[in-house]
Amino acid sequence: MDFKLTGVVFALLSGVFSSYCLADKADLSPQTDGTKSGFLEQVVSNQLVTEADYLDAVPVVLTATRMLQPVNTAPASITVISREMIDASGAQEIGDLLRLVPGFQVGYFNGTSMSLAYHGFTGNYDRRLQVLIDGRSAYMPFLSTVEWLSLPVDISEVEKIEVVRSSNAPVYGANAIQGVINIITRKPFEDDGFMVEGRWGTFDITGTDVDLKNLDWNKLKNRLQDRKYLLGYASSYNEMDYKVTLGYQGDVGFKNVSDSKRLNLLRFNSQYQINARDSLDFQLGIRAGVMDTFADGAAADPYRPKYVNSQYQSVLWSRALGNGEEFQVQFYHNYYDQDDETRIADTYNWGVYYGTAERFDFEVQRIISPLRNVRLMLGTGVRLDRIKSKYLLGQRDYINDKSARAFGNVEWYVTEQLILNSGVMVERNQQIGLYYSPRLALNFLLTEEHVLRASVTRSVRTPSILENNVDLAVRLDDGTILQQLHLSETNLAPERQYSAELGYMFNSRSSNIRFDTKIFVEKLRDGILEAAEYGLPDSPWLWGNNTRADIQGVESQLYFKPHRRFFLNLSHSRASAVANWRRYSNLPSKRDISNTVPKDTFSGLFSFAVSPSVNWSFTYYYMSDMWWLQDGALIDAYDRLDTNIDWNKKISASSNLKISLTLQNMLDDYFEVRNNRKGTIENVFHQRAFLKARYEW
Repeated sequence: MDFKLTGVVFALLSGVFSSYCLADKADLSPQTDGTKSGFLEQVVSNQLVTEADYLDAVPVVLTATRMLQPVNTAPASITVISREMIDASGAQEIGDLLRLVPGFQVGYFNGTSMSLAYHGFTGNYDRRLQVLIDGRSAYMPFLSTVEWLSLPVDISEVEKIEVVRSSNAPVYGANAIQGVINIITRKPFEDDGFMVEGRWGTFDITGTDVDLKNLDWNKLKNRLQDRKYLLGYASSYNEMDYKVTLGYQGDVGFKNVSDSKRLNLLRFNSQYQINARDSLDFQLGIRAGVMDTFADGAAADPYRPKYVNSQYQSVLWSRALGNGEEFQVQFYHNYYDQDDETRIADTYNWGVYYGTAERFDFEVQRIISPLRNVRLMLGTGVRLDRIKSKYLLGQRDYINDKSARAFGNVEWYVTEQLILNSGVMVERNQQIGLYYSPRLALNFLLTEEHVLRASVTRSVRTPSILENNVDLAVRLDDGTILQQLHLSETNLAPERQYSAELGYMFNSRSSNIRFDTKIFVEKLRDGILEAAEYGLPDSPWLWGNNTRADIQGVESQLYFKPHRRFFLNLSHSRASAVANWRRYSNLPSKRDISNTVPKDTFSGLFSFAVSPSVNWSFTYYYMSDMWWLQDGALIDAYDRLDTNIDWNKKISASSNLKISLTLQNMLDDYFEVRNNRKGTIENVFHQRAFLKARYEW
């Protein structure tokens, strides 16, 4: 690549490999001199993490710095959604779990598309959150977002989710300008033998118009139009553990709306222990099938299917070097293809969702401990993103975006109580050029249970390929433009966000309480959104740097488990915003869009073991009114109450049966993302019921 950063990248590669080779010859035995406290010794020694740490009151996390560390020493606020919380919530999709995280908003834009936001300020697709699956980015360049409902992984395979609730661009790059969601799946050795699972539900997305309490079985079984089936097998061969999962999922979509889906799933995950220090992880997954396009049925937008193919392949080599040091090399490939091309009145072809996107990514990472109170993470990588769409981009060839990056983070125990974390990401791509994102954070351990945290971050998000090149128009076969719909402005600037937070964390090992609260300030500049041309009929929407937002507020979360039989998890966010949008590109006036950030979001999860085999849980959600941008709408405040009952039965020493009943939204119906105020297609969240059975042997 002809980038100036290439020299820096390969220089860093050389340094990383050199330090790796030297460490390979080093003594791997623990080095203790009795001069450090037990807490610091645990962090800097090669016994960094044990199985007990994961069961302790202070979870160990990876996502904030790419280095394993207790959550109270991390440089950012983090929410950990455990498998225990996943089961108790009754969530049916991975994206729904983010409702449990302070400051997150989740809604179904339609039956085939989910909208997520952190501190609001988003629409159909969120482009400011980095989503990882086992450290691999799930970002799809085609629509510059994550397609949550076609991810090649099922919620049953998720072990936990780490959510960094602040900008983490210094560690993961441009798409992490608001935060990072790291979905960590179960390892093959954690499951052994066969598994079969079935789910049947009303998934309102069937449009049940009467309360569930009024339905008898004969009526209910006719409404079970949401179906999911899984078959899995996990085993080992010599030093390799592996797991294969096959699945199918289908539903009919929202009532009176063209948004059904029928998707098949294949996922393979393996871990090969080469020797005592080296391991090789390989994964591949594919989810493919048919979705409806959410069309309105008009002559220019007829009902039609959309054929979807989402897949990935990933390989990761890790070497443990002792003293908490590690060396990793990872390569992954993401592929996404959609095809909804149709013929309109025998005049022209049309297909808004027609296109292909790919990402090729290679990365090297090294963790070293140059001093006993210092850990350093260094990494470098290269990437190729490319997309083609003759309708969205107005051309048939691929548009490429080559990029290179170098990143690092230092964790320095200045004293036993004061921890400094400093990181920076330097990137260069074809869209913008060279840019960087730094962070500085301090953690002060008043005691092992009480911690203060302060951090400041400057983050940059470059325009995506789509944002820089969108050219959506209705064209005749000879290329003549009948109507220009969307167009990118030239010379788009990157989005910039300046953020600061001051937090306090309390962790009680004796009573199993975790409490985390923070006050935050975020300033977004040069935000990218569509704007129209005022006074011009049928004028295109221009994608440009026409928005800005100042957001401030307080977030809190509490996890309390006084007894092994029950726990409570609460989260709350209160935010205020001053945001504006230049709705018309040819006028200086701006429109106030401060209500794109909801004032309050709240969730409460309570789970209780009624008996050794029965668990009963309730989850309550509340969100104040919010305006979803782009094709969304102003949604009134709503609350929602779900309940979930799990029954586990040990059939034999090696087999187990689990049956779950989930009722969602036992309160009043409400709108998500869209409403009918302007006569648009609406999506009403009715009551839902799901019955799931899982047998393992």
